[in-house]
Amino acid sequence: MMEKYYWQKKLAKITDRLKKRGEFKRPSSNIDGELEFNIVNGFYIIRKLIENNKLTNKFISTNIKGFRYPFIDQKKLTPFNNHKWTEFYDLQNKQKAKFDIQFLCNLFVHSFYFIPCEIFVNEQINDLEHMDDSKFHELCKIYKRKYQQILFNSDDKKLEFLYEIDIDKIIEVFETVSLMDITKMSITYNVRTNKYDYKLEMPDEGEPTNKKLPKLDY
Repeated sequence: MMEKYYWQKKLAKITDRLKKRGEFKRPSSNIDGELEFNIVNGFYIIRKLIENNKLTNKFISTNIKGFRYPFIDQKKLTPFNNHKWTEFYDLQNKQKAKFDIQFLCNLFVHSFYFIPCEIFVNEQINDLEHMDDSKFHELCKIYKRKYQQILFNSDDKKLEFLYEIDIDKIIEVFETVSLMDITKMSITYNVRTNKYDYKLEMPDEGEPTNKKLPKLDY
């Protein structure tokens, strides 16, 4: 039988590393690789817990806000040109989107594109208007940055959209799972599917608990 708390402990460590993600002036493959390792493994843990009926139904049905960029139909994406990702998506057509938890798990575990997006640590610089490339590169030599969003999709979704999510929202999801206590469970046989349906819940509002869960952005 799967030991839920072992996996939650591992996820808590990943959450802590993401919260402490480093600042940099010059990105490196080590920084990129560690970020991808933590996020992909975090969503793998969540998918594993979902498949073993260890997370609440309410959490699984949660929708997380993000964005998406449409694929440009006239373009042909191949293994030989996939590094030119800016040419394949309409980055000027930013659309609001919502992702359920299983969608995020599947796309990150089977990711095709995983592209970290950076911001300046000094928030005032991020508010500068009309910053051209030359100005941006000059500021990069002086001020530190950190990764704040991820552009992502999977092999089966790459010809539809490139998606965007804020890393802080990923941290909220990971922290929620790492602290989740199941206090109620009911199992019902489903004649139509010939399977058992599980309903799992956390403490009702007002019921005492020693764990404070972060509030997800539905």
